[in-house]
Amino acid sequence: MKFYYISISSLSFFPVFKYILKVFLKIKNDNKNNHHLVESYLKGFPEYSSQVCTHYYYRFNNINHFNNMSFQTKIRRYLYVLFYIIKAILSKKTVIYTSDYQVLFIVFKLFKLLGKSNVKLIYHQFELIELEHKRNILQIISSNKHYIDLAVFPEINRLNYFVDNTGFPIKRTLLFPNTCEVNNVVTSKNKILKEFNDDDIVIAHVGNVGFNHFLLEIISCFKKLNVPDNYKLVFIGKQSKDLEIFLQNNAFTNIYFYNEIPHNELSSIYNFIDYGLILYKPIDLNFDFCAPNKLYEYWAHGVPVMAHCLRGLENIITHNLGSIIDFNKIQLNDILKINKLTEEKRNMIKEEFRIKFEVTYYQNQLNQKLKDLLS
Repeated sequence: MKFYYISISSLSFFPVFKYILKVFLKIKNDNKNNHHLVESYLKGFPEYSSQVCTHYYYRFNNINHFNNMSFQTKIRRYLYVLFYIIKAILSKKTVIYTSDYQVLFIVFKLFKLLGKSNVKLIYHQFELIELEHKRNILQIISSNKHYIDLAVFPEINRLNYFVDNTGFPIKRTLLFPNTCEVNNVVTSKNKILKEFNDDDIVIAHVGNVGFNHFLLEIISCFKKLNVPDNYKLVFIGKQSKDLEIFLQNNAFTNIYFYNEIPHNELSSIYNFIDYGLILYKPIDLNFDFCAPNKLYEYWAHGVPVMAHCLRGLENIITHNLGSIIDFNKIQLNDILKINKLTEEKRNMIKEEFRIKFEVTYYQNQLNQKLKDLLS
């Protein structure tokens, strides 16, 4: 049995992929040559060459480099992916795992030409395909759903939406949130937090920062509602061009912006903040049904979360784990409810996360699905 993990972009970009990969390696871990990761290489993201055979169609320095790839590179990636899909199908006893509908479509065509035989196809949908904008994509998937042996989703509304709009059998689906493990690693405080005093209450947003979500609303709250000086609002992540211009023309006293830091260094942030923010606005279903990896990373480090009333978050952010508010109507009291995070509270959140959301449970679910699939 051989396993091919194939993407026209990068599976390594998704933090949860390392936990997915562990399950596959457990199923068939006798030889590295049985596992092939086909993707682009993105500098700064995890590298799995010690565990699997890696096949990179191109090496990119950063996300911007990837987003601005040349036309020739775009053609090359499809030819590269096509080669390995054909190789996988001709190998017969094979599992193909992908997160891209583009790869699905190539596999569908090749199944019709070459036959499916003993090849199993697993589709892990990270980005929701919305009927309003991509009806034809869902129709193609619906017409070829018999080729997909297992469909994996990070959030229950996404799973139900896919089933409702494709007719895909729910018994061949699996919920696997973008979660992680409880983090008990002791780290030193990141240098960007060392300018704050021990009694400061640090409220942080980790991730890309731009105006398409509730950035201005919370900034306005801090500026206009006389938030006490010991409340510090911190943004860490890639900044949009519009935001860079905005920052050049505005000054703040207790609001701070920092460039993104490598994912493997985020514990030095999470371990020293008092509250985490998720500022997504429900501009489409992909955001309304969100449950991002940073949500679980906050909790894994014992950090409570404040988020907008999104459908993907309303039923999982309980009172102990944070607060759901309407960022369109954010009030000073919403901020003043945030207190200095005690070690007792941090440990309580970690324990609730371990019981409800830790990745081990979902790995066991995936492991059972794979055993049933390959039996």
